[in-house]
Amino acid sequence: RDRKVENLLARAQSIQREREEAESRLRVLEDAEGAIQLAIESEDFDGAREFLSSARERCGELPELDAIARRIEEAEQRKLESDILSLLSEARALADENRFAEAIDTLEHALALRPQDDGIRRALAATQRAQQRHEREQEARRAVGEAAARLRGLVADGKLEEAAAELEPACETWGETAELT
Repeated sequence: RDRKVENLLARAQSIQREREEAESRLRVLEDAEGAIQLAIESEDFDGAREFLSSARERCGELPELDAIARRIEEAEQRKLESDILSLLSEARALADENRFAEAIDTLEHALALRPQDDGIRRALAATQRAQQRHEREQEARRAVGEAAARLRGLVADGKLEEAAAELEPACETWGETAELT
């Protein structure tokens, strides 16, 4: 009979320990969930993963922790998508203002966040081409301005034949622009 009582008492103590351990795991899990949620909201995904790792060490592998890990990953992906969209929008605005070097830097930053994205690669290549085209146009405007100034100087000095001789090749090179004609 004493043996039966001892067995029952030992079993009751074992159940009590298991219950206390389960309650402790639940508290750790709840604390971790709160800390992880705060870290996610402040976009501290590394911190959230550290809290998750600590919870795994204290609680072991639990389905609830797997779900939390997925939440961290999903939040990080949403942030990445948002960052990339912002960078693409910023690059577009910069390119529209002919601020190509800044637009290219911005697109390179976006590409660094998602190196496999062909859309970002195409946008970067198009912006680089636009920059080159813009630089060529700027150079052409500068050259036309210089040629026009030289022609005006020749005309002002009365060197009409020399001006006429320089006008023809300038028009062939740069076209008959308002500045040259």
